[in-house]
Amino acid sequence: MRRPLVSKVLNFSKCVSRRQQIALISTTDKKKELPSADISAGAVPKAPETAADFADVKKRNWITYGFSTEDYHTDRDYARIAFFMCITVTMCGISFIIMYIPDFRRQDWVAREARLELARRERLGLPKVDRNLISVDRIVLPSDEELGDTEIIL
Repeated sequence: MRRPLVSKVLNFSKCVSRRQQIALISTTDKKKELPSADISAGAVPKAPETAADFADVKKRNWITYGFSTEDYHTDRDYARIAFFMCITVTMCGISFIIMYIPDFRRQDWVAREARLELARRERLGLPKVDRNLISVDRIVLPSDEELGDTEIIL
C-alpha cells in the first residue's frame, strides 16, 4: 500500500490514525542551564521596612532617558524638554516656514510677467503667440559642411 509523498514526509497518517501524543524531552545536562551570573546582596535594593521608608516616594529603580543617570526628576524634565522641542517646535516651525515662505519657484512672478507681455502685445496689435519668438535674422545656423556627418534628430 503506497502512501502519498506528503504524508510520508510528514508522517502525518501515523499520528492521525493512532492518536499518539508527542512529548518533546530535553536530554541536556541540567547543570549547564543554571545562570552563571553571581548576584551579590548589594546590587538588590533593600525593601522598605519602616514608615519613613514607605513615605519616601523617590524612585529607586527607574529607567533613564539618557539625560541624567543621577536624578530621576532632572532626567524626566530634560527628556520632556527635548521631546517638546523636537516634536512641537520643529513641526510648528516647519509648518510656519512652508506657509509663509516667499515665492521661491517664482510662480507668481511668471504669471504677472505673462499678463504684462500679453497686455503689451495687445496694445501693439501683435499676435498673442508669435511663431518666431526670436527674429530669424538673429539666428546663425551652421552650414552643411560644418555639420559633416552629424546626425540631426528633429
